[in-house]
Amino acid sequence: MGGSSSVETQVNSFVSSVKAANQQVARGAVQLLQVISTPARSAALQKQLDAINGLSDANEQSTKVAELTSSVSAELTKMQQDPKVQAALKKSSFEQKKQFAQGVFDVSMGMYQLTDLQSSGPGIVSSAYNNPLDATKVLAVKDALPGISSLLTNGKPIVDSAVALARAADIKLSLPTSSSSTFDFPGK
Repeated sequence: MGGSSSVETQVNSFVSSVKAANQQVARGAVQLLQVISTPARSAALQKQLDAINGLSDANEQSTKVAELTSSVSAELTKMQQDPKVQAALKKSSFEQKKQFAQGVFDVSMGMYQLTDLQSSGPGIVSSAYNNPLDATKVLAVKDALPGISSLLTNGKPIVDSAVALARAADIKLSLPTSSSSTFDFPGK
């Protein structure tokens, strides 16, 4: 019976971690895009983020974050090529540059965490084979894995485009090197 509660603890921890990483990726994507978007687009992004943060179901949240990151990725890819966006970001205030850098860091950090979760998830699922009573408990993990893959796919172009924009605007970034890194804005 101890194994069963251990699996339940692992599943609860996994689902909680997926939700936290999803929120971090979404928050970061919104933060960095808000710096270079119109006020109307910025408000719409914030509304989407608030709706995502209000979701309690991890799979529904993953789906909404994947949709958000897909649209942010497409916008950033276009903006990355626009000299006007590059110039505006270069002229932005210290606080805006810091917000942009924090957004890039948050997307990157969330992706590190999701990568760790993608690696550990199958082990949790396979542990149910040891005790058939655990099979229904691990469904939440099994269901979350495709959403994690989608976020990792959508997140990479966001980071790539944002890093390119930061370089063009002479913003120095402090990117995470592991899933336990902390944000530090080196400034101009």
